Amino acid sequence: MQISGNVWAGGVPYGSLPRLMLAWLSTEVIRTKEQRLNLGRSLYEFTFKLGITVGGKQAALLQKQLLRLLLCSCLILTTVPGEELDFVNFPFVDNGKLWVMSKDGEKQFHWGGEISLSKHVFDEMISHPVPIDLNALRALRHSPLAIDIYTWLTYRMSYLSSCPILSWETLHEQFGSEYARDRAFKAKFLPQLKSVLQIYSQAKVDILDTGLRLKPSRPHVGRIR
Repeated sequence: MQISGNVWAGGVPYGSLPRLMLAWLSTEVIRTKEQRLNLGRSLYEFTFKLGITVGGKQAALLQKQLLRLLLCSCLILTTVPGEELDFVNFPFVDNGKLWVMSKDGEKQFHWGGEISLSKHVFDEMISHPVPIDLNALRALRHSPLAIDIYTWLTYRMSYLSSCPILSWETLHEQFGSEYARDRAFKAKFLPQLKSVLQIYSQAKVDILDTGLRLKPSRPHVGRIR
């Protein structure tokens, strides 16, 4: 999809930026209880809301990743082997407007940005909030895997009541589909886990030869009411 000038929105969102955007959007939903969200008067105001600083090519990349995120559709499948397949398909947003680059090529972005989340996405965010600290995500921006580990860990700790041991195979299936072997995944996973635990020091995690043992811990932040 060609939006304007050099802004290309085709493809799927990837990397740290869409993860940070999604975390900010879900935090705003919990804070405001509103389905329609104000992204700011300009792209640069939006980056201020995210708590990051970008410019030039990085600003164009951020806009592209934001468009890819907002134009996504989601498909959830639930299967009962030999019995039934349930599915629901829904857009991420119903409608909205964003800033575009001016026709004269100046790197200025005009008009306010706002979106209306689809009802399904809004209801899910309200019903299943994840207790995260946006400052932690900003600190972990160097690694999408670290962001995923942090988000997963603080969510698990929000309801954990026992001490499960998660095998490396299980963790590989959840986080490391691009790695052919558990050993390669483990070598990538452990340094990022240690980065997460430096920030989320309340998390009680034992690193075992066979996997990880999680112990009940406080979520990194309390739930917003």
